[in-house]
Amino acid sequence: MKTKSHRAGRNGGFTLVELLVVVVIIVALAAVSFTAYRSIRAKANESTSASNMRQLGVAIQTFVADKNRYPSVGDKDSDEFQLAWDRIMMPFLGNPDFDYRTGKNSPILEGSAQAVAMGPAAKILHCPGDDADLPRGQMPRSYSMCPWTCTQGGPNFINGFSGVPFGVGPPPIRVADPSRAVVLVEHQSEKGKDPNVIGTGAYEHMFGFMDQPQRKIPANYHGSNQLVLFVDGHVAAIPGNITQTEWESKGYSPHRKR
Repeated sequence: MKTKSHRAGRNGGFTLVELLVVVVIIVALAAVSFTAYRSIRAKANESTSASNMRQLGVAIQTFVADKNRYPSVGDKDSDEFQLAWDRIMMPFLGNPDFDYRTGKNSPILEGSAQAVAMGPAAKILHCPGDDADLPRGQMPRSYSMCPWTCTQGGPNFINGFSGVPFGVGPPPIRVADPSRAVVLVEHQSEKGKDPNVIGTGAYEHMFGFMDQPQRKIPANYHGSNQLVLFVDGHVAAIPGNITQTEWESKGYSPHRKR
C-alpha cells in the first residue's frame, strides 16, 4: 500500500518566512545594483567632464598661439567691450563666425540664434553631473576660469600679474610652469548666488586662492576631488578642500615653479 509523503500536508506554496527571505534578497540586490549604477554613472560623468576640459584646453592653447596672450575671465576685446571668457573662446571652439559680442555678458538662451550658432560648444561647457536648477532658458556652464587671467597686481592680488592691463590675459612667457599652473576649475551654480551660465561674466572664481579651507560643496566635485585644467592642457584631480597655502606650495599658481 502506498504511503503519503511528509509534504502531503502542504499545498506547494511558499510560507510567510520564505516570502520574507525572497523579498529581503530582492531588496538587497536592488540596493547593490543601484549603488553600482550610481558609481558607474559618476565615473562616466567624471570622464566626460575631463574630456570637456581637455577640449577647452586645446581651445585655450589655440587662442594663445593666435594672440600671444591667455584669454581673460572678462576679456577686453577692445576699449568698447569686456566679454565673458566663454564668448571670446567661441571662435576657438569650432565656431569661427560666432557673433560673440552680441549681448556682451548676458546669458545665451536656449533656442536663440546665438545658441544655434554655438552648436556643440554648449555640451563642451557642461559637465553631465551638473544638475543645477537654473532660470528658464539658461544653459549651465560647469567651469570657471581662474582670476589670474584678468587682474593686474602682484602675486598677492589674487595671483594677477603686474604690468598687465585689467581684462587682458598675460602673455605665455609670464607663466612660470604651464604644466603646474591651473587655468580652469569645475564649478556649478550655488543656491543664492548668480548662476554660472553660458555667455555671462559671472564666476571668475578659483577655490584654491581662498585663505581658509574651501567650503565643501559636494556637487562641485567628483567624490572628494575636483577636476582642474592646467595651462599646458592636461587635466588632473586634486583635493577639493585645498587651502591657499597648499595650493601655492604645490606650484598651482602661475607665478610659482615647483
